[in-house]
Amino acid sequence: MRSPRLFGLVAGLALLLVSCGQQSPPAPQKGTLDIALQGVSQASIQVVGSGKTIFEDTIAAAKSITLEPGTYTIDGQPLAGYEDPSPAALSLKAGETTKMVLVYQKQQATNPAVVAKLELLSVKDAVGAALPGADEHNDNKVVKLYASQTEEPVCVSVRATDAAGAPVAGAPIVVGTSEVFGDHIAIIRGCAQGQLGTMAFRDNLFTGEDGTVVFTLFATYGGSPADKLLLMDQPAKIVVAAENANNTAVLSEFKVFFYNISHLYYNKQATKARIGATFAETNLFKPLNNFIDRGDAEANEFAIAASLFTKQPQQAVKLPYPLFEFKYELLAGSDKVEFVRDTCDDGMNATVCTDYDGYVRIEPKAGLGLKDLPIQATVKVTLYVRYEYGNALYVWPLKDFTVTKKWIGTYLSISKSVDHHVLTWAAPNPSEYPNKAKEYTLEAANDPAIAANGVFTATMTVKVRNEGNEPAYKSPWPMPCPPSWAC
Repeated sequence: MRSPRLFGLVAGLALLLVSCGQQSPPAPQKGTLDIALQGVSQASIQVVGSGKTIFEDTIAAAKSITLEPGTYTIDGQPLAGYEDPSPAALSLKAGETTKMVLVYQKQQATNPAVVAKLELLSVKDAVGAALPGADEHNDNKVVKLYASQTEEPVCVSVRATDAAGAPVAGAPIVVGTSEVFGDHIAIIRGCAQGQLGTMAFRDNLFTGEDGTVVFTLFATYGGSPADKLLLMDQPAKIVVAAENANNTAVLSEFKVFFYNISHLYYNKQATKARIGATFAETNLFKPLNNFIDRGDAEANEFAIAASLFTKQPQQAVKLPYPLFEFKYELLAGSDKVEFVRDTCDDGMNATVCTDYDGYVRIEPKAGLGLKDLPIQATVKVTLYVRYEYGNALYVWPLKDFTVTKKWIGTYLSISKSVDHHVLTWAAPNPSEYPNKAKEYTLEAANDPAIAANGVFTATMTVKVRNEGNEPAYKSPWPMPCPPSWAC
């Protein structure tokens, strides 16, 4: 019969062992966001992350918020009599505290001068690169047409001047959009970066001391069918107006085509930038003797594949497609390499290849060999978007990347020399034929006619020199025969 005390002790020990083996993992570490106000005692604040509003409340002076690591956009809401700060994005790291100061400045109390002209200064993407634009074919007015992507901020800068051309500070500016399908474009004060989430239309835009005002357009995907890559069949018209105190207004407008496409991909690698991405690749030159092996057509070819995806849903754009074309330009190396003719769809010459499916190949020119290495070429690939609007066809260079291709290899020269030119000895054999002059060739060793240690010797020197511009490595072949093989 077991002792109750012993049984209880054993059971307690078992529970202790089980609890030790089932300890829950530590909670993931979070970061701290410190928000401070400057210029006002309190304001309504909005924090957006991953497309959702994480925090929205009125704070007094300052507020600390504990959040998961990630990228967040902080926006101070408008206050009467103040110019509220533009939305700003920041990256929050685990275990760290990140501070954000929202500065509210009082609006000018005096009435601004009368605005006589609004000038469109720039239309840029989120990293400050200018969007491609073209003058609209319009006999009635001067209007700019631009191309951009959905779900990426478009930063617009406009300047207001008076009749004398001087900048007008403190002028109230309003921005409106006209679309075929309704409200798909948000207007946000300032030049917003990163994810904008659920932030809506904004007002209370005023020009600064230099007469400029900056605002952001953020177009969402409008739910078009999967084969429609444009946000809408017509461009979005953006109207900017300066409202003067004398009940007059000055208008300016421009138009934007928004494409529901992602960044380019190079050989299945995302460029992660609308323009300016660079890649580099190296290929081992494969010769036949000294020159290119023309019997193996693809041995020394480099492929350049440019692919494209829609954003919602994420799927590959099937090319060729009438909205797009790719232009491959040899920026450097056209004297050494050329496009493979049957991979270019149209318009190939010594430096340009126009293609519709986004796939071409380049190769070293005929006659080049090991002595020409290394061979290098730089190719820029540009995606052009096309659209017929009105009675004119517009073509915009919307995206690009640049790739540098390099063929490497080397060759060896071999020389040999000896310290004597006579390697054997011939003479009559005096013992067998004393009166004859028959030749007798001495053996190199073990010949009774040669005294011990009297063997004639010569030294041969073989020199191997790397004549190329690349390092040479010992080949692994022939490899030792594996035990399982019947060599």
